[in-house]
Amino acid sequence: MKCLLRNDFIDGFRKPAQYGYGPHLGFDYRKLESYIRGKFIRSKKLSLMERFFVGFKMSVVYVFRKR
Repeated sequence: MKCLLRNDFIDGFRKPAQYGYGPHLGFDYRKLESYIRGKFIRSKKLSLMERFFVGFKMSVVYVFRKR
């Protein structure tokens, strides 16, 4: 609960890998976004065209353009 209130990363609560589709609790889009920015956007392989949230901020959608 403290992590949610402080807007900290929640990926530490993610269950270990499972067979099939497991719950997504603990997936934090901010770490993925940081990785994409560092690996692809800064190196100018991709450019971020748009980012928006859907479903009460339950999902984030990215639109990239390949450079």
